[in-house]
Amino acid sequence: FEALLSYTLSKAEDTTSDMFGQANVAEDPGFGRDPGNPAGLPLGFAPDSFRGPAAVDQRHRFVMSALGRLPWALELSGVVTVGSGRPYTALSGVDGNGDGLSVNDRARRDPQDPASRVVRNAETLAGTATVDARLSRRFGLGRGASVEALVEAFNLFDRVNYSEVNNV
Repeated sequence: FEALLSYTLSKAEDTTSDMFGQANVAEDPGFGRDPGNPAGLPLGFAPDSFRGPAAVDQRHRFVMSALGRLPWALELSGVVTVGSGRPYTALSGVDGNGDGLSVNDRARRDPQDPASRVVRNAETLAGTATVDARLSRRFGLGRGASVEALVEAFNLFDRVNYSEVNNV
């Protein structure tokens, strides 16, 4: 019998993520370039307002794998993976800032107050958990050759694990 356990505690932040359908296009891209500083940021653009958890941020992740030898030369192995939910941004679905695009406007606590918009990637999906198992047996064929028969089951307990959400 052998087993491997691992636990990861992490935190990933960025200002843009393009994963799991999260383009995270800038909601307030500013008001054009400053003629006095053409290489600088657009006027009125606040990049810090986009900082938040990355789409790949998964705070807790536990993985256990094991292999055991059974009678009749059978081997039973499996992997258990449990992780916390990943973040996403709640969107309003309407063009709240009047720029002609509704696909990138974050939800607001007060629809009339642009300053009340929610933080980027502040919402979190439900956690995930899967159990994968494998039963196998190797048969010798002679002259160093062999064949292995195996049966595998993925997501053995048929748990629903969401990777995306309709965030509008």
